[in-house]
Amino acid sequence: MNKMFLKTNVLLVMALILSGCGSYFQSVSTSTPTLDPDNPEITISLDEFTFTPDHVRLVVGQNVTLHVVNNGEEPHEIMIGRNPLRSSDGVLGDGFEHDFFALTDVSVTGNAEVMGMKGEGMSMDMGTSMPEDSSGMQMATATPEGMMDMGTAMPEGEMNMDSEMENGGMVMLDAKKEAVITFKVTKEMVGAWTMGCFEGGDLKHFDLGMAGILYVRDLSN
Repeated sequence: MNKMFLKTNVLLVMALILSGCGSYFQSVSTSTPTLDPDNPEITISLDEFTFTPDHVRLVVGQNVTLHVVNNGEEPHEIMIGRNPLRSSDGVLGDGFEHDFFALTDVSVTGNAEVMGMKGEGMSMDMGTSMPEDSSGMQMATATPEGMMDMGTAMPEGEMNMDSEMENGGMVMLDAKKEAVITFKVTKEMVGAWTMGCFEGGDLKHFDLGMAGILYVRDLSN
């Protein structure tokens, strides 16, 4: 009887040890890698019709790298701001009243169309040669301040860029393309902001639920 009791206890102890090991290895394999608190790199996936993750937290002073990837089948964009623009009858506009990216210098690289950004180092690689106008002149997609660089002065009345820039900084990606946005978080950014995609026709992606929250804290206070 004692031998049977001892054998039962040994088996029970072994089972507990193996169970504990299994829990340990499972917790390690599913743990989230630690981000550099001063230089966080965050991947944001765009899809029909979501941002993943749809909540991002930043801290004043961080040098942030956003890897934005369009995993969807449609063009999508990322804009960050406050107060989505709407007409008096409730029709959604093309951006925000207050622009997050206007509060810092921004660098954007990758396969994207960029508008309304300010900063140094706007370097776009569209994967193809730049389009030419009717005179054969190449037109850049994006430059600092979000303005086109034609190489020569643009004739008055040819194109009103202000109407396209007034709604904030925008990074638009075709399906299966990606871009990298880098910027420093400033004190002016403290508070809650909305991420949104304003692509689409009469019913824009934002109204289909393609929105998220970006929150900035100042830890020095």
